[in-house]
Amino acid sequence: MTARPETDSQGGFTLLELLVAISVFALLSVMMYGGLNFGIRAWERVGEADTRQSDVQLVQNLLRRAFAEVQPAEVGGPRRRLRLAFEGDRDGLVFVGPMPAYLGPGGNHLIGLQVEGAGRERALTLRWEVFREERPDLAFTEAAEREVLLFGVQDLRLRYFGAEDEALSPQWRSQWRDDEALPRLIQAEVDFAPGDRRLWPELIVALMTDEFL
Repeated sequence: MTARPETDSQGGFTLLELLVAISVFALLSVMMYGGLNFGIRAWERVGEADTRQSDVQLVQNLLRRAFAEVQPAEVGGPRRRLRLAFEGDRDGLVFVGPMPAYLGPGGNHLIGLQVEGAGRERALTLRWEVFREERPDLAFTEAAEREVLLFGVQDLRLRYFGAEDEALSPQWRSQWRDDEALPRLIQAEVDFAPGDRRLWPELIVALMTDEFL
């Protein structure tokens, strides 16, 4: 019998097959890295959006407390006549009330809310300084402190509910100039810059003064 030639029983990869496998692995690695990178960026954007919306909630909590605790303090008016220390317009408000402990010392403060700046630098700001009964008006002095509450604010709209005359029925107004009575409710609406996805939930606060308790 003639001997059969021995065959190589150990199969192997050719150089071409190795090159193809390496190329496919590299391509998959790039795709996986790109997907992971996209996922991380998406997660960061969601986290940032949540944080920015949480800031809105914190500001609303601050305003809810500040509006509820408006005090019927008085300042000097025309001809030295005392008047209520409260002035409300569509885009700004000045009143007297306590400040949160982390923003100022105890006691009543003159507090102002308005939007300042231009473009994307427009910001909802709060000003305050210690309130002294002998002050002649509601103008802030150079000693007033300032805190930016929210950046990227396009507009602030304030409304006041009440009757500026006892003979009239209460209604919503865009301005409050009554020297002898505070409004019953204050509504604050904020619009953010175009493209900003933050939401401003409805905010209407009842003033908890002795008159309404």
